[in-house]
Order: sequence, then structure tokens, then C-alpha cells
Amino acid sequence: MPGDDPKPLAASTAGGDDTVDLFVSYAHADDEVPAGARKGWVTTLVGELRRVLRRKLGGSGAQVWMDHALAANQPLTATLRDRVSRSRTMLIVLSPGYVRSTWCQRELCDFVTAAQARGEAENIFVVELEPIDRDSQPSALPAPIRELVPIAFWERDGDDEPRLAGYPTPNADEYSPYWKLVNRLAGQLARRLERALPAAPAAGAVAAPLSQQTAAIFAGPDSITTEPAGIPQAHGLSLYLHAAPEDQPLAGAIADQLDAVGVMVLCPSPRPQQSFQECLLEHENALRQCRGMLLLNTGERIANLMSAWQLARRIFGACRAGPWSAALHLPPPGHPDLPIHNVLQVDCRNGFDIRALGPFLAALQADGNAHPSGFRHA
Repeated sequence: MPGDDPKPLAASTAGGDDTVDLFVSYAHADDEVPAGARKGWVTTLVGELRRVLRRKLGGSGAQVWMDHALAANQPLTATLRDRVSRSRTMLIVLSPGYVRSTWCQRELCDFVTAAQARGEAENIFVVELEPIDRDSQPSALPAPIRELVPIAFWERDGDDEPRLAGYPTPNADEYSPYWKLVNRLAGQLARRLERALPAAPAAGAVAAPLSQQTAAIFAGPDSITTEPAGIPQAHGLSLYLHAAPEDQPLAGAIADQLDAVGVMVLCPSPRPQQSFQECLLEHENALRQCRGMLLLNTGERIANLMSAWQLARRIFGACRAGPWSAALHLPPPGHPDLPIHNVLQVDCRNGFDIRALGPFLAALQADGNAHPSGFRHA
């Protein structure tokens, strides 16, 4: 979570229940983007961790929550504290910045308190970015945390300063220490999460059928596949996805396909008893992290879709050049296109084909490469 300069909200999955499998707690300074890299070190680690967890756990892997952008010095919101307390496990990215961060300590306290109330243990994992004398930090790290054995992502040559593995970006050598450490961490997390995740269906069991509307998206020979062909890899690109509550299964299916080409999808969904202000803040924070947005048009009231687009335009549309929003017109047929001239209209009424988004993703990626912040100032 936020260090002394907190960060915006970002979930790893579209839709899902209120429970998060893994909450990543870290200091803002440890995720600053270094020269020669496109993402911060922590963001890169979490992205690779998600991929390995999908392989080890099967299905969609684990729900990972990584907070990216609250305003500086803003207190923890009720929404974020609720997210922490509902998480099954926590990954602490331990560093001098983490130890000194008031926000990180409050976040850790909330998680420990909630876990103890549920009678849970063995649910905190520690990644160490450089040597930390944890016994000298009794006020920052509770005794149970100080006793945990961290996975050290650093090494030292002689008397040199410790060197962070995979910094500024991990190389492709499969035998490098970085990938071994990622695999070790994912293995520990997977073994812990397997005790909490729903069991796989027994052999011979029949999977629950897709709803008629969801199934219609995958109809036809050109339906999307696990490894979509003809789509540029867009690692580091984040998209905000607006979907009505009843369309969350569709949003999840589309998010999975975008994830296969390296696109992170943020799709906040309202939770029971969540106030309007908390819901709005969550959507605004998600938008601030994204480079573009997708609108799912399945016959939802046009006014609701227009309101979502206007919110996005207020957040970043006025200072962006080029395309930044697209509307996916999904089954059932008959509903009109959105009456917005500067939105890419993608007709998916006869089945969704992710290749139709290829030019849109390529344009967003090119714009982001030219303007690293993802925004072009007027």
C-alpha cells in the first residue's frame, strides 16, 4: 500500500467477491520507475507473480490487490481498510521506506487484527529489498513479523552495497536469481492459498453452464482464445473497464483475454453497503491509473454509459490526444451505438473477437511510449 506518498487503487481482476487472495503492502518509493524501465520494481514483481500463480493454481490464479495512487498524505479510506481486512494473505515488500511509513504500519495493523479475529495464521509473506535489522524496529514491525523468514531479493558482492535482483528490469535468463526467487515466492503463496481457494470440480463433474449472454460473446469460429493471435503484446498498458453489475461475468471474461496480451484491466464493482462517495472515489482512482477505457454496451441505459464516459473525460480525457476510449457493443442485438463521436465503436453483437481491439491497443501503446505518463498536457 501507500508509503509516505500513497498510491492509487488497483485490483488485479474484473469483478469477483469482496475477498482478496493477496494484498501487496509496500512503500511508494520502492515502486518509482527507474531509468530504462517502463514500470516500477514492485509493479513488475507483482505482474510476474500473478502469471506464475495462474500456472500453479490453475484457472484465473489468485486475486491480487496492489494499491497505486491515493493522494499524497491522504488517510486510509474506509474502502481500502475494508479491502485489507478481507484479504487472505499479505505480501510485505520490506525496505527502509516501508519501516518508516506510517501508512504501511496502519495497513499492516489492520490486516493482522482482522486475521487474528478470524483465527488465521501463516498468512504474511515478506520480500526483503535490502538488509533490514528488523529487531531494531520493534515499533514498526510486530514480533510475529520480525520472526518471519523473508525472501531476500538482494545480494552483496564483498563489501559492495547490496544489489536488488531484477533491477531496473529483470533479464530473460531463466537461471537468473530473480526468476528463481519469484518462483519460490509463488510456490509458498500457492501452497497457502490452496487451503482457502474453492476446490476444483471432481472428475466427471459437469461445469456450470455460461449464461446465455456470456456464451453469446464466445460464439462463432473467431471467438477469443487463450492466446489471441494478431494482437500486439501491450505489457504495461492499463485499461479501465466500465460494466453494469449484471455484466460483471462478461467483464471478467474480456479481462482474462486482455490479460493474455499483457493488458491490466481495472473494473471496480459496487459492494454491499458501499456508499456512493466511496464507489465514486474507487472509480476515480482506477481511472487515474489507466491509459484508456472500455465501455461494455449490452443494452444498459445510455445515460449510465454516458455518465461513465463523462467521468473518464473529466479525469483525463481533456488532456489526452488520440483515441482513449472504445465502446464494445455486445449481445443482444438491437441496442444502438453510443452517441459519442470520439469513441471507437466496436460491433461485437455477433460475437466478441479481441482482434478488433488491436488498432486501439496499438494506438494507446504508441501514445504511452511517446508520453511516459500516459497523458499529454494541453
